[in-house]
Amino acid sequence: MITSGGTVVFEGTVTNDSGANLAASDFFFNFFGFNRAVTPTQLLGTPDFALPNGSTSAAVDLFSVTVGAAPNGAKFTIEVSLEDVNSDLSSSQTVSVTVSGTAVVPEPASLTMPVGGLLAVAAVRRKHCQPRPRE
Repeated sequence: MITSGGTVVFEGTVTNDSGANLAASDFFFNFFGFNRAVTPTQLLGTPDFALPNGSTSAAVDLFSVTVGAAPNGAKFTIEVSLEDVNSDLSSSQTVSVTVSGTAVVPEPASLTMPVGGLLAVAAVRRKHCQPRPRE
């Protein structure tokens, strides 16, 4: 349940298709397009863990959203993208929180698949944009 002044944690997996071994702390979320009544905070990388190339993490806390003073029924959306230290950037996803006596509903219903595939999409895009050596 989220109420005015409450915090909700978004959980999911992260897939590393960057071509290099990375740590969770090598990833960071870009938060944008949100109202000042909400405060997103990255949790991924705390604690830190290894994420070898081609692997997917277990379900971990990705980020939290704290809602300031807001009336019941208020809905806040946040655009989120994931980036790594090599500047691989995922497409953005929209999450939302609703202030009320009911549970917070992320959009899409589960971030596990979208966030897990974010880096895969970025890696594929990155590979298609790089010239390929001739054999």
